[in-house]
Amino acid sequence: MKSPDSCPSEGGIGFSQKSLAELQKENSCLKEEVQKLLKRNRELENHLQSRNQETVLLQEQTKAFKEDFESERRDRERAQSRIADLETELSIVKRELHQYNLREMQDLQQRRQAALNFHRQEYERTHPNAPVYACDSHANGEGEDEIDCM
Repeated sequence: MKSPDSCPSEGGIGFSQKSLAELQKENSCLKEEVQKLLKRNRELENHLQSRNQETVLLQEQTKAFKEDFESERRDRERAQSRIADLETELSIVKRELHQYNLREMQDLQQRRQAALNFHRQEYERTHPNAPVYACDSHANGEGEDEIDCM
């Protein structure tokens, strides 16, 4: 920008009264000012272009981060859904296993009772004169059978 000392102004002096030297000096000052403004304009345009490039880069990074976040969210939701499905399936399998174990235990007890009955009858058949005992078979809590006979 022009300073009041280096470039003459038009204030107070009529344009027609100025000398050619003063007009040339003023013209030179204005040209310098235009050059300075053009230089500043180029600097600002370069800065703006740089900022625009940064903005585009940041927008692309933001888009990539958002896509990654959404992908991870979908993966997490699928994993949570899979976990819930597996927990439900595990619960069903545990219930079925428990029912199976109960049936097997009942079946084992029935077979054991049938075997005891068979052996008692076989004993009675082979030992007709032996005294008859009434026996109950039940577990004693240590995994062994205890037979109470009267």
